[in-house]
Amino acid sequence: MLQTTVVYEDMNKSELIINSLPIKKEKIILARYLSIFVYLAISIISYFLISFLIGVVHLPFAVELVTILGIVTIILGIAILISIYLPVFYKYGYIKAKLFHILFMMIAFFLPTTIINIFKDNPDVAFVKYINSII
Repeated sequence: MLQTTVVYEDMNKSELIINSLPIKKEKIILARYLSIFVYLAISIISYFLISFLIGVVHLPFAVELVTILGIVTIILGIAILISIYLPVFYKYGYIKAKLFHILFMMIAFFLPTTIINIFKDNPDVAFVKYINSII
């Protein structure tokens, strides 16, 4: 949702209008960070409603129920992502931030799987033995 907002702001050049207003830059940036919590609330409520409807209608989809641990995990993950994404966006602009986001998401999805496969394929390496003993 944040990226969609940023795209429309970039397409409509709304940053020029917002920056011309008598509002401090800190408040504009703070508003963008606070909008993340609004987007999170919308997403969590939407997921809760959809999973509830799937359960009521008995559709053959497996859905996880919304839990406090799940909400906390989502908030922490999004907070980490946004704390990296927004500074990159403000420093380099939308196009470079989008490339950064794509690379970051690819790393976030593929790196853990790759590391797990390395650990499974090489159980005799000293470093892998050490990490497995810690785990």
